[in-house]
This record gives sequence, C-alpha cells and structure tokens, in this order.
Amino acid sequence: MAEDSPDWVRAGFVQLRDEVTLFLRTLWGFLRHPRLFTRGFLRGELRALNPFGYLFTAIGVIGACQAIFFALVPEEADDRSLLRQALSAALPPIYYVALGLLTHGVLWLLGSRKPPVRDTAAVALYASGPAYLCYAFIVLVAGVLRNRGASHLLWQLTIGPLGIGSLLAFAVPFVAALREIHAFERAAWTRCILAFTLVFALSGLFFGILHPPGSYGLHPTIGPRHGHWVVIFGD
Repeated sequence: MAEDSPDWVRAGFVQLRDEVTLFLRTLWGFLRHPRLFTRGFLRGELRALNPFGYLFTAIGVIGACQAIFFALVPEEADDRSLLRQALSAALPPIYYVALGLLTHGVLWLLGSRKPPVRDTAAVALYASGPAYLCYAFIVLVAGVLRNRGASHLLWQLTIGPLGIGSLLAFAVPFVAALREIHAFERAAWTRCILAFTLVFALSGLFFGILHPPGSYGLHPTIGPRHGHWVVIFGD
C-alpha cells in the first residue's frame, strides 16, 4: 500500500516550479508590453497568473528576502515580532493596490467611465510585480551592506539608483496600462499621467504628515522636517 501512495513531495515541487514560472512569465509579459498584455488579459485571450495569485506570490518573494535580511542583520529581527514581519511583507502590495484604486477615482473625476474598478485593481497588481522584485533585491542588498558595515556613500550609490528603478518599474507600465483601459476622446496620456502623479504625491503627504506604522516598500514621503518641507524616497 505504501508503494502506491502519491509522491506528494515531488508533486509539490513541480507545482511550485509551475507557479513561479507562470509568475515570472506574467511579470515579464506585462513589463515588456503593458498595453498589449492588458488588452489580452481583459479579453480573456492571455494565459496569465490570476491577480490574487500574483499578489500572494509577490508577498512570498518579499517575505523570503526579508527573512534573509534578518538573518544577515539579526539585531533588526530582535525588534520585530512575527506579526510585524508578516505585515511588512504584505503592506507593499497593499500600497500599490491603493495607488491603483485612488488613481481610478481621479480618472473617473476626469471623465473616464469605461472600466470597472476591478480592471484598474488588476492592472495595479500586475504593474507592481517589477517593483516587488526590485524591492526584494534592495532588501537583500541592504542586508549585505549592513552586515559588512558599508559606508554611507556606498549606501547612496547602491540603494539610491535601485530605489528610483523600483518606482519607475511600477509607474511607467502602470500608466501605459491605464491608457489602454481608460478611454478618453482626447489628452488620454496627459490625463493618465496627471492622475497618477497627483495620487503619488498625495501618498507622499500621507506618509510625511500622518507617519503610519509599518513598512510599505519604497514610497515618497513629503512633509516637514527640521523646519523645512522635504521630499524623501524610502522604505
């Protein structure tokens, strides 16, 4: 009887491999041609990972990288409970979805009536994929730099460009996908860029003035500091 039992270990690794492969294929497809990908997804013509599956896979990637970071910098792990570590992996995707939903609202105010909210939410989730990977890589690099006691200059030269790349990896394909699903008779690109820029800046004010607890990934912070208003991009 034992010889006929299912090889669940092998089947589990095969399933994991297939899910990771589909995640990477979905991520690359959206990053390479965001408008074409969005059109195919909304028409049901594209084989892609479900947005929820995409989200949970991304959370798993971020969580794994944060576990490596805490192994490299154990003093950081001592200050975080298991719940806080789990939330720090879940909050970055939530932030990107919130950006998408708020941008949808601004586009509605600008005259867009075509797509339902779920379409914009799906686009925001897919657009966040490249940013997740960039953020996960930044977490790993930060762990190595902290572990080796790197200088402040090396931090700036390394983390700064990676942070800007992470934000662009989300913003550029996201705005392109918005252009695909939100129909305007004129100035479509201008309205999509304006809507995202406004929401992005408002998120910076949210972080800079209210200082919500938690780690939301790389985001802008706009607010008073030492008697002056500053704009900072950070975790």
